[in-house]
Amino acid sequence: CNSSLCLGARTTSEKDHIAYHGLTLGLAHSSMPDNDIMRMFRNESCDFNGATIQLLSQLNHGTVRGLSLTGLVAIQRSIRGVQLSGLANDARDLNGLQMAIGINMAQEICGVQIGLLNVTSKLTGVQIGLLNVNRAGLTLPLLNASF
Repeated sequence: CNSSLCLGARTTSEKDHIAYHGLTLGLAHSSMPDNDIMRMFRNESCDFNGATIQLLSQLNHGTVRGLSLTGLVAIQRSIRGVQLSGLANDARDLNGLQMAIGINMAQEICGVQIGLLNVTSKLTGVQIGLLNVNRAGLTLPLLNASF
């Protein structure tokens, strides 16, 4: 994991697993993507418990429990809370709110997506945007809901 300024605690529970607790600030944060070939040798992951605020981007293999605020692009494995980004968001699973000016993507959502384009494979909640795609259901403009 690339280090950011952590105003709180940083713990290591396993060899390649780091957790940040409190407020984490930085320009960009990244850990190895899910499909990186180097995962054969090092299964790196980072969790954020609290708030992580990055000016440019967040590329994170791990779970965010709380707030993820990013200036441009956020690609995170799991969100339990709020993922806000200026341009685009991507998450494997989201339980909470995902909001960006441009595109929101998630495989599974239990909550709300707000953006120009919202895409998911499985929706339990609401999508609000110019175009809303639920691959397991309907594709609708403005509002899409599935419960």
